[in-house]
Amino acid sequence: MFRQKQNINIFAFYPSPEKCPVCQQSPDKEEDFLFRMNYQKENEKFSLYECPICRVQFWLPFKNPGSEWYEKYQVYEQVFYTRPKIRCGYHRKTLRIIEGQLLEEKNFLDLGCGTGEFISLLKQKGLNVWGIDFSRAFIDIARKNFNLENLFICSFSDFFQKTELPRFDYISFFEVLEHLDNPQDFIQGVKKFLKPRGKIFLSVPCRERILINWVEGEFPYHHLSRWNQESLVYFLDKNGFEIKDIYYVDSFRFIYDTLKSKMSFGLLRKVKKQNGQRGRGGKVAGFKNKFLTGLLYFFISFKKVICFIFALILFILSKLFGKKNGDILCLAKLSN
Repeated sequence: MFRQKQNINIFAFYPSPEKCPVCQQSPDKEEDFLFRMNYQKENEKFSLYECPICRVQFWLPFKNPGSEWYEKYQVYEQVFYTRPKIRCGYHRKTLRIIEGQLLEEKNFLDLGCGTGEFISLLKQKGLNVWGIDFSRAFIDIARKNFNLENLFICSFSDFFQKTELPRFDYISFFEVLEHLDNPQDFIQGVKKFLKPRGKIFLSVPCRERILINWVEGEFPYHHLSRWNQESLVYFLDKNGFEIKDIYYVDSFRFIYDTLKSKMSFGLLRKVKKQNGQRGRGGKVAGFKNKFLTGLLYFFISFKKVICFIFALILFILSKLFGKKNGDILCLAKLSN
């Protein structure tokens, strides 16, 4: 339902809602949801608002498109499927945090485990690991590459209905909250499976980073909400968690990857196409293919150098102006 008020923003595609879809609260009469921007892709329109209570920014319509949509738009490199490895800062930092702790016989659940490379390392450290992902392709890869057993292919809501599972010492959900249209129900499901002194590790992209609106993935349907440290702390505190530590990871990589994606001209696809044609049409065509392939690889390398230089400049400037780039990684525990 939407508010019936006379000061509706005439520029917004959608009027502000009655209550925040994240914290489920309604502002006082003196306050209102803050309109931030519109977004339109093809025939679909969205409006971004900020809740004056929890400070989460959310897109309207606030609706997850379902697992089929995400599977269609997965953009992982092919090497990620065949040889999964740790490449995300929040994984590396979490591994460093738990190193040195007594981990044997403790249970770890990763919600949105992907291809399982993270929990496979946790298993090597002595943890009993479980993972869940909606993607059958990812779970198949996890089983094939790491011989993991306690894996589930289902939605979070279906998983939280299970009764035969143990309770967990640790639960992680990296890059998950921004995709959900039921974050309140989700965090309550997490609490249901945590032991009394259980801890959670989670990450979200920081909305205060530079170039955020250059990234297609920050818009619907990829992401439904945008978070900063203030909104994340409020959300966790409201749901019974005590913040232990907050980190910012992959700050430079976000800028570099954003610039690199904006300078993408499909050169890699052209290289692969030329390699597939190599040797066809005689020696002249073969020489031409080799020359074009070498030229394309040169441009790809040159593009990376240019992106690196500009990313470094922007990274330094963002530091000077107080921008918080990268992912927010948070460690929290259940409040007493």
